[in-house]
Amino acid sequence: MARKHMAYPERVAEALEKLRGEIKGKITLSMIRGRFCAYEYKYVTAPGRPYNKAKKQFYIGWIDDQGGFHRAAHRTERTRAKNIDEYIERGLNASNEYGDALVDEVDSIILESLSKDARMPVPTIASNAGVHTGSAYYRIRSLFKRYGIRKTIEIYPKIFGFHRFIAVVKFVSPPDYSKVKRLLAAEPLIQMAAIMKGEHDLLIYMLAENIDEVEKTVYRIRSDRVFSGTSSLWEVGYLMEWHGYVPLRDEFFKLLESRVWRKSRDSPRRSKDQLLPSEYAVLRELNSDGGIEFTAIDERHGLSRGNAQHTYRRLIENKVIERATIVATKPNCRFSLFIYLKQFDIVAFNQDRQKYITYVRDDAIKSPFSKFTLVGDASAPYGEILIMPVFGHSQEGADAWLRRNVKGVEIDSSIITDYLVGYPGFRKLTYILNEE
Repeated sequence: MARKHMAYPERVAEALEKLRGEIKGKITLSMIRGRFCAYEYKYVTAPGRPYNKAKKQFYIGWIDDQGGFHRAAHRTERTRAKNIDEYIERGLNASNEYGDALVDEVDSIILESLSKDARMPVPTIASNAGVHTGSAYYRIRSLFKRYGIRKTIEIYPKIFGFHRFIAVVKFVSPPDYSKVKRLLAAEPLIQMAAIMKGEHDLLIYMLAENIDEVEKTVYRIRSDRVFSGTSSLWEVGYLMEWHGYVPLRDEFFKLLESRVWRKSRDSPRRSKDQLLPSEYAVLRELNSDGGIEFTAIDERHGLSRGNAQHTYRRLIENKVIERATIVATKPNCRFSLFIYLKQFDIVAFNQDRQKYITYVRDDAIKSPFSKFTLVGDASAPYGEILIMPVFGHSQEGADAWLRRNVKGVEIDSSIITDYLVGYPGFRKLTYILNEE
């Protein structure tokens, strides 16, 4: 779908033409947080890949409504460049900056083993990776420290009657994000929220029992004084995940406390959607620390010896717990890329669907994590949501690849600059398409 050119105010347009004459380069404007931000850009061909062109942009400043140009004051070494060519050159020279964030084959196997089952015995992990047990112990400690990894569990929320929803927001003028963080963190339904730059400014991932609950939550958030005087556009819809996960916050389990069944005269038998006290204890403890000893859970909650381990196995068998897994809280990537494929021609998209699925599921061999940390089908507007950790220039081509190879979609992309609440499940795992 062709994108319309922005109509600039007269003085802004005059300032833009003056800039183009002075710099002798290609300049474009983007409205970001109420400012006309100016970028010098150039299309760059990757070495050895003449058909893979990527658009590189260098922020040079912003233009106010009166046509005044405010030159950018860059702080980092790379962005202290004077023009787009110098910016690209510095970027290439610094391309190994994130080399330490990548992993070798042994570490990759260890991370995938832990992602599949965080409680897997180390000797088994060592055997999978083809190293001695002592070496596996050392590598695991090193990986946990490097990426801030913690053990947790992946829970299927639909079994409790909760569905996944996503909201993307565009602000005309930005709110105070420190206040937004406090507001969103107080909502137990919200499991993740992130600040973005690009097509959207805010991403919210939440769980709710029905759309009415979502609408009430969004209305309550938007009505808060935090957003007073801030114009914004909210797109909210259902999300069906089929690749990746978002770890549940402990606040979510406070909602589940009302689902815990305790035998009484009024409730002699538990209903289908209720949890035994032992099940609730195991779920909440393992969500916080997926590596905790079962005997510690027994002692902490006054359970009989072996009860927690038996309960865990039953929860696995009943698919309440998908798996014990890991999540990296310090992924050490350059940024995460948020991509929204809005499907305006589903027939055309379906012709490329298998190619799209194969691309998404392909392993990022040297990356410590799966190529995409989250992929799902969104309902409003209908399309696909993707979150991708980016370490080097090779992975920045995702947006370009999708534009070249997937028909029937309009692609909006944004860079996630910070997580206000929670984070996606950074881990290393090969996925199988699982339609719900």
